[in-house]
Amino acid sequence: MPFLSNHVARTRLTAIAASGDLTLVTLFVVLGATMGHGEDPVAQGGDIAMTAISFLTGWTLAALATRAYAPGWAESLPSVAGRTVLAWVVAVLIALALRSTQFFPGNVALSFALVATGVGLALLGPWRVGLAIVARQTGE
Repeated sequence: MPFLSNHVARTRLTAIAASGDLTLVTLFVVLGATMGHGEDPVAQGGDIAMTAISFLTGWTLAALATRAYAPGWAESLPSVAGRTVLAWVVAVLIALALRSTQFFPGNVALSFALVATGVGLALLGPWRVGLAIVARQTGE
């Protein structure tokens, strides 16, 4: 699969990054729903799960498209930061597009888009740059 080999490095570091990214995106959705919107995770678990799916789908597609996991992705800190910003902005746009359909709960309000973008970047940015710094220091 040439596409995947060009867009995803098959390394331990990439597996750690992807696992952390997906965990943070899920955390963003769950905390936003429960703490930010007061949703009951038991009573509204289906809606929360569908919201998570929209953002996880968005992140996965955007990360592949922006080469956020490509070979050498962690070598340049400005590149890590730039690709993270680009991937998350695209991920939010994809998630909002999905949320505008009848298949996903939620809406596409501008205020939500801005908050989702800011909070997501506050989670993903430091994580990915920090991981790249640790990788450089450990020779990963």
